[in-house]
Amino acid sequence: MTTAQPKVVIRERLLREHDTSLEPLGHVKAVLHDDDLVPTLTNFIAAHPGFARRLFDVHGQVPGLGSGIGKGEVLIFFLYDQVTLGGTSSSIDIHVSGIPYFEVKAAWNRGNGILSDFRLGTDEFTASLKLLTQVVELMLRQETKGNIFMPENLGNIPKLVLDKLRARAPKAMKQAEDDYYKKLFSGKVGSKKFLFFDTKTVLPVYYGKLEREQLLLERFSAGQTKLLFNPEGFR
Repeated sequence: MTTAQPKVVIRERLLREHDTSLEPLGHVKAVLHDDDLVPTLTNFIAAHPGFARRLFDVHGQVPGLGSGIGKGEVLIFFLYDQVTLGGTSSSIDIHVSGIPYFEVKAAWNRGNGILSDFRLGTDEFTASLKLLTQVVELMLRQETKGNIFMPENLGNIPKLVLDKLRARAPKAMKQAEDDYYKKLFSGKVGSKKFLFFDTKTVLPVYYGKLEREQLLLERFSAGQTKLLFNPEGFR
């Protein structure tokens, strides 16, 4: 828990900085319930779109809340009495009554329900490192056969190269990806709940645990996987 000041004090400061009325306080909830989290957030954003957008965009180091705060977290903090933020001191973004509860992800909506430009964080690192090693080995084999050209930066492998590997070495690539998802979901990623926001509309679009079918490897960036997320699944 990073909150260093009473919630009422931080709420008042956020109101002064980002709004001119007390009307948003009428939507404040004492208790966070899983079954109405998304409707409650949606109603609040619809009632106070400008204020909600400004709260959503607050991130980084936030006075009274700490550092390492991601987009969307302060919005949830403002709305619920129970909520505190984990910040850099925790692997979980949202705490409820002092208990780590769920992660918040702000993602770009590409259309057709597909979200991108989010990171699963350090919990994904071990799985992505193993997958990167396997992908590089596959690329070396395919380059020897003249099927692909190795990218200059092995930390950034584009979708085009991964798609070529899927076409040229389908069994080996499928096995590498299956191993990745198995390792990913056997760790903390598989046990956490996630709340996804659409960064364009600021609306929450998914809340719950992740499933294998909802994620798709798109590319590597800075040595880590860049995934696509579709709440309805990719297959």
